[in-house]
Amino acid sequence: MKDKILLLMNLLFLVAILCVIGTFVYLQNDYKQRRQQASILLNYINKGYQVSINGKDKKGAIDVAKYSNEYDVYINKEKKRMYFVKK
Repeated sequence: MKDKILLLMNLLFLVAILCVIGTFVYLQNDYKQRRQQASILLNYINKGYQVSINGKDKKGAIDVAKYSNEYDVYINKEKKRMYFVKK
């Protein structure tokens, strides 16, 4: 009986470790993706693109970094504008 309980506890411990590792890997990949997205948006700002968030003009990279995770970004290359729209 004690052997079964010990085996069950070991299995639960292994599952917990795998969950922690999986969470860490997921967060690393998410961080890399967000960083890449922010880099692309900053490149557009450096090319002179204007930023519009919910129809209001904003200035600079601070607004882009602040809103890029909460909003979908649409880029109009003809007008050189980036539009942030709530997800």
